[in-house]
Amino acid sequence: MTEKSFTDVSDNYKQKLVYTLLDTVKANDQTRFFYVLLKAINQPKKELSKLIEQLNSTYDLMPKEVFPNYAYSIIIGIMNTYNTNSKNLKEKEKDE
Repeated sequence: MTEKSFTDVSDNYKQKLVYTLLDTVKANDQTRFFYVLLKAINQPKKELSKLIEQLNSTYDLMPKEVFPNYAYSIIIGIMNTYNTNSKNLKEKEKDE
């Protein structure tokens, strides 16, 4: 779900976001992590609504021991979208 949300965002923006999120995980700061993440995805796109719902449902229930693994899975999902804009452009050029 994270991959779909960040596909159309520039790699430079995603890289800065990933570093910020990694810093919050290192500090074990759940509040800041979710604040940064929700701020990043607070765009009027329909595909983000599912991700926001999922984050809202898990935020209050997450024990501190589980938080790093959950956070890393989100960060990895964002990192998996690196270079997707250039890949999509190349595929469109081939189709034409």
